[in-house]
Amino acid sequence: MVTRLNNNSISSITALPSAVAVDNEPSFLASKTGGTNQSISNDTEVLLTYPNVIYDTDSVFSTSNNRFTPNVAGKYYVYTNLRFNTATDFELCELRVQKNGTTVLEKTWRNEYFDGKYIGGAVDMNGSSDYIEVKIYQSSGSSQDVTGYKFITFFGAYRIIT
Repeated sequence: MVTRLNNNSISSITALPSAVAVDNEPSFLASKTGGTNQSISNDTEVLLTYPNVIYDTDSVFSTSNNRFTPNVAGKYYVYTNLRFNTATDFELCELRVQKNGTTVLEKTWRNEYFDGKYIGGAVDMNGSSDYIEVKIYQSSGSSQDVTGYKFITFFGAYRIIT
């Protein structure tokens, strides 16, 4: 129920017209789970996996291919966060959000002592065949683990109301 004040009188609306969007759906949030780390090979781009779906309003995230495929066209705020599970410093890390296999958001950094990284931004999606996935690249000289804790390594998106 929405209450409004007009000319010193109060009126109520019990339902909004069907054309009015009231939320940012579809949306989802997925994460790592149970502290299970994911090993990232040196000098290799790797698809990050998210086996734990925290919420998914319209079944738009698949744990089988780790892709977000929205069923409504529009602009989406897409975000991800991760941390390598190491105190070792190394020179090059690249976190990539890819749409249909092409990088649309990227964060490049030098890893330092358990340094977490977040990236997010708006991406246009067609609501049918477009998909988003998250990939990571590191060149430390050896394999490194992405931490498996759900509050540190996650991936989500929601439709931006325009």
